[in-house]
Amino acid sequence: MLIAVGSLSKVKLNATLGAVRRLGMSWSVRSVDAMSGVGDQPLGMESLAGARNRARVALEAIRADLGVGIEGGLLDLLGSQYLGAVCCVADRQGREGLSTTALLLAPRGLVNRLRSGQELGDVMDQVTRSRGVKHTIGAVGVLTRGRLTRTRAYEDAVLLAMSRFVRPELFEELQSL
Repeated sequence: MLIAVGSLSKVKLNATLGAVRRLGMSWSVRSVDAMSGVGDQPLGMESLAGARNRARVALEAIRADLGVGIEGGLLDLLGSQYLGAVCCVADRQGREGLSTTALLLAPRGLVNRLRSGQELGDVMDQVTRSRGVKHTIGAVGVLTRGRLTRTRAYEDAVLLAMSRFVRPELFEELQSL
């Protein structure tokens, strides 16, 4: 089976490779340059739209069996804003598996910056006085002192979104209850 990851990001590729490894599958995984179709800093439902777009573009780009799209952003839930990502795994029959990463309550000042158009990675670089945080441990890694990295958070989300395709017979049985 061939899986296309809709991004050239090493974090997203490594997260997908890690999920496939944890599932014990011997699937091939390739990165594909796939635009999200949403802004550079997704807000709310844009993360879902971006993940879906990336999964579908990647799927078609190399005629893969599964396409994986991951889109981080500022997500609204229970009246608060959280940092997280949405993962979409899509197949050629139009089925999708969806999940999110663990969500981290976003500090109010950060929310204000993101809503004003700044990107999370840029803000984290400014605050930590470093460069390329989003290409390594990410904001979640900074805020957890590396106990949970961006790659690991994405890996769990990919694994959960793939569950529909790992146990399709059980998923369909549960679907029809």
